[in-house]
Amino acid sequence: MGVGTVKSTVSFMQGDFNFKINIPYAPTAGDSRIFGLYSRIFGTQNAIYFFISGTNFYARSYGTNASLYDTTTITWNSAWTATDTIFTIRVAN
Repeated sequence: MGVGTVKSTVSFMQGDFNFKINIPYAPTAGDSRIFGLYSRIFGTQNAIYFFISGTNFYARSYGTNASLYDTTTITWNSAWTATDTIFTIRVAN
């Protein structure tokens, strides 16, 4: 799986971002995975990503205040297991 680079938060403040991911098994106890848009410099400020924590699958987004975020629980679809699946982050103004 390749790694993409975004030069600044301005570069991803709008648009659709597709992530083709093959998750080999459904979320299970002890599982931890994160994929999406995140800045190494600014941490969670303006971050938008999917994450698996144990048996739960979520989408999380932050604004310019890195301590405030919105989390949405996503029901895992068994069709996503062990197959290439495209997960999309859609950023709109």
